[in-house]
Amino acid sequence: MKGEIYKLYEVCKRFNSRLGYSLEENKKLKDFKELIDDNLSDDFQELMSGISAFKEEIIDQSIADEQYSQFYCELLSSMANFSSYFADLHEIIFDLNKRRRFKMGEITKEELVSSDEIILDDEDDESGN
Repeated sequence: MKGEIYKLYEVCKRFNSRLGYSLEENKKLKDFKELIDDNLSDDFQELMSGISAFKEEIIDQSIADEQYSQFYCELLSSMANFSSYFADLHEIIFDLNKRRRFKMGEITKEELVSSDEIILDDEDDESGN
């Protein structure tokens, strides 16, 4: 899984470069690179430690048992960290797509820099409210 996250980063880096941007110009991508360089190995090790801490007999033991607590905490913590990596990648790819659409003339500069939030107009419903 660690290798796949680096591969996804490399895809985004090449996509960014192909659009004519440097790593310095893409703060999200630059920050992600720093994040994986600083934390991914430790997070992966924690995931592997949690997986290896699982033994079927710990399921039937008290929740306060040290082995179960180690398994539970390491697995949950590492999964939350990996979830964060994928959430960051989602934002990066969404942003790269917006940059591509701008470059292709599909959206305006204003749309490129606008928030990613969708704002819905309040329209009167059929009852007139």
